[in-house]
Amino acid sequence: MPVCNCGVCGEALTVRVSAVVCEGCEVWYHMACVGFKSSTKALVNDNLMYFCDPCKEVTRNMWRSYWCRKEEKSVQTEDSGEKTEKSVQTKENPKEMKSSKTEEDVVGPQPSRQEEGPRQQHTMEMRKKKVLIKIIGDSMVKMMSSQVKCRMRGSGCTSLSGAKITDISKKVEEEAASMEDRMLIIQGGGNGLEYVGEDETVRNVVDAVKCGRQGPECGRRGCHAETRGRPVLRASKKIHQQKTARGAAENEDRVDEGKERQAELHRNGRVVDQFNLYEEDGVHLNNAGTARIGRRLCEWVRARSLQPMDQ
Repeated sequence: MPVCNCGVCGEALTVRVSAVVCEGCEVWYHMACVGFKSSTKALVNDNLMYFCDPCKEVTRNMWRSYWCRKEEKSVQTEDSGEKTEKSVQTKENPKEMKSSKTEEDVVGPQPSRQEEGPRQQHTMEMRKKKVLIKIIGDSMVKMMSSQVKCRMRGSGCTSLSGAKITDISKKVEEEAASMEDRMLIIQGGGNGLEYVGEDETVRNVVDAVKCGRQGPECGRRGCHAETRGRPVLRASKKIHQQKTARGAAENEDRVDEGKERQAELHRNGRVVDQFNLYEEDGVHLNNAGTARIGRRLCEWVRARSLQPMDQ
């Protein structure tokens, strides 16, 4: 949930100021307000997460209650096992039971297993999957490769601006046929849809994703930002978003029925609308808007690139 003000000082967040988001309540903070002296070096590791004080207390209490219940169950099982062993010993050798009682009275109670050493917590080790990232879209994603680090061989960004937007379905089919592991498709919301039929474009892209899903796994992420100018273009983009969302819902239904691979859709229009991140034409994103969409895309990729070590 995007927030434009700091949760501590209340000042507006800018692109040049380093900020961090709480993983519990999703509130943004200035890194200086929450005690981070360096820039972003403290959160480079993907396994580190930041929690504000209320979320930290709630998480700590939740885990404490969980481990307390687990310890109580283990103690109860141990006590029941000891009672059964004692009952068997009394039936077989009652004289030995009397001598053991006298020795226990003299020596004293034995320490429990919890006092012998620290409790060991079981943690699951995670690793990052190497995923091919292929970005395809119109002029809205022209500078996205500078924000998303596509270091793997075969990854990259393809911007079909202007009249080339009509070839987006053909480009999707070509990339879907050549990918081996996973493909990430981004379709922007630039002014190319003003003179290109949005119905045909959306239908062709959805069909291309369906064909690609027969082989590699395809993740479909749409960065559709609603513009504030030109009512005709804004209406066409609204229709485009509705048809894309409807196509994604139909794909999810087919995935559930046929047990096929999953295709996902995520829109970032609300993220862009709350900030002044457009150019003067009111259609394309400026450098700050491209950077914000790129950061959201990096978070989306990073969240889906972690898997347990045992898988």
